[in-house]
Amino acid sequence: MPDNLRTGTCNIRSLTEGEPYIGIPLTRPNAVPVIALPSVPVYQWDITKVGEYKYLLGIYTYIHTRLENKSIFAFTEGADQEWYITYKENKDAYTIGIKDDGTGWTVPVPLEGVGPRYQVEVAPIVSTHSLPPQVSAAQLFRFEYAS
Repeated sequence: MPDNLRTGTCNIRSLTEGEPYIGIPLTRPNAVPVIALPSVPVYQWDITKVGEYKYLLGIYTYIHTRLENKSIFAFTEGADQEWYITYKENKDAYTIGIKDDGTGWTVPVPLEGVGPRYQVEVAPIVSTHSLPPQVSAAQLFRFEYAS
């Protein structure tokens, strides 16, 4: 599948084990954590292209997403954060970062003795020194459009 990211409404899925949907819980405060959902998407994402590789991401009535203390949250109000979304052709998926600085959205893996951790975080993008570089599935995402 070619690089087809565009402005519109879609679902976002992680390529980590089980390919969970990325979304928000059903609670309705002013800010909610962006989490990995193991089954079906609850709400679709709204994507707006604002520049080369730069996008705004919102979900449901939470029209702003941004980094807060190394984790991703969705907000009903406040400033927008631009996300750098880069296509990785060899995996037919994308990385989502704050800047072109080598960090990106990460679906944490469960830690032994701690249990599952589902909130999406920002961490250094882990890639191999091979050609093409291989990126961790926990940092790769697919955008699924209805049409």
